[in-house]
Parts: sequence; structure tokens; C-alpha cells
Amino acid sequence: MRIVFVQSQNTDNGEVAIENIREMACRHALPGDFWLLPEVFDTGWNLRPGERIDGSGNIAFLRQMSQDFGISIAGSFYLATDGCIRNRFYVVTADGSEYHCDKRHPFGEFEEMNVTPGDTMLTFPINGVMFRAIVCYDLRFPVWCRNSDGYDALLCVSQWPASRQNDRSLLLATRALENVSYALNCNGLGCSMVYAPDGKIDFLMPHDSEVAFYELDVERLRKYRAGHPHLTHIDRYEVIM
Repeated sequence: MRIVFVQSQNTDNGEVAIENIREMACRHALPGDFWLLPEVFDTGWNLRPGERIDGSGNIAFLRQMSQDFGISIAGSFYLATDGCIRNRFYVVTADGSEYHCDKRHPFGEFEEMNVTPGDTMLTFPINGVMFRAIVCYDLRFPVWCRNSDGYDALLCVSQWPASRQNDRSLLLATRALENVSYALNCNGLGCSMVYAPDGKIDFLMPHDSEVAFYELDVERLRKYRAGHPHLTHIDRYEVIM
């Protein structure tokens, strides 16, 4: 499966960010791709005091992109819904299926004061590959990432700063190793990366690149799991919300 990483930089204009992503797809998209957009791909963290948050247009954008190019596409954005604000991960697959979850662990002053935490884990299929979705800061919490349902790849969208890149690398490596899975990270601030199930880095995207491509090899994962059956020994647990 070809994974396409899009590192859209922070912008003061969400419409410009979206048009940039569409232009990239016009140049690079192939039917069957899975396009990954970063956390809050339309606004980044450049939210001004009192700025109106809607986000519903992003769902229509993802649907249109999937339909126009025959791709699966996912990312997160701030969404006003049910009287609160969510940092919502949303994915539309090439076959028209849609899934979503909300960031479990708000981070920073804006999110801690305004964003309602999610309470549902999301594992979803694309072309026979099972993905678990998390958003940025969720990566620091192993229980929320635990491979209790046999997923193949942990997918983290983020805006992780360069000052904490070493943290991000170590956490991704650990999550891949402990969950016997790939760990994919699309980071809007650069250096998106993939770790293989053995905890070794498999892909590192240049900081200043806007788009890059990675082939996810599920057969390689299955062969590795055959010799490393750790998931059969995991402790069972219950998350208390």
C-alpha cells in the first residue's frame, strides 16, 4: 500500500492550506493511495483569540478528495459539534467508508481550556490493513495506543515541534516495538517518519518536503509477527474514562 505523507505547514488561511493539498493531489495522487494529512491540517496552531471554529467544511473536502482521486485520505481538524470543540481525526476511504475519533489528551493552553477529550478508540480497515488512529499528544500514553485488537499500524497525526523530535522518535519506536506493528507519523512541522515492527526507523521525510511516499509492506509485518508472537501474551485491561 502506498502511503502519501503531506507536511502542510501552519497557515493563517485554511482555504490556502486546503488548495495546496488539492494541488499536490493533482500532481501525485494514484488510485488506491492512502493520503495522510497532519493534525489540524487547515489551521495548524495559528488560532487567534476569538476565532470562529467550525471545521465541517473539512469533511466535505476529504470526501471530495477521495471521490475525485480514488484515494483514502485522513487528517485531523478542530470541529465544533454538540456544543463543544473536538480535535477530530477523520478518514474517508476510497470505497466511501468514513470513520472518526477525537484526540484523547488535549495539549497546551488552548486545547486544555477549549477542547473536549475523546473517549473512543478507533481501528479501521483500508485494503485489508488495520490502522489505529491517535492524535499527537496521545502518543505519550501507551494504554491508549495498546494493540488490544490486532491492528497492523499505529497512525499518529501531529504538529510535534522540532525541540521535542527526539521524544517523538523514541515514542514511535517504543510503540512499534511493544505493539508489534508499524508506527506511522505524519507531522505538520516536518520530519514525518515510520518505524517498523522491530522498533527501527524505516522512513524519514525531509523537514522541508511537502509530500513523500512510503510503501507499507503487510507481508513483512506478518513474517515478523510469526517469529515475535508477543501479542498473544498481552495483559488484558479496561480503560476507565
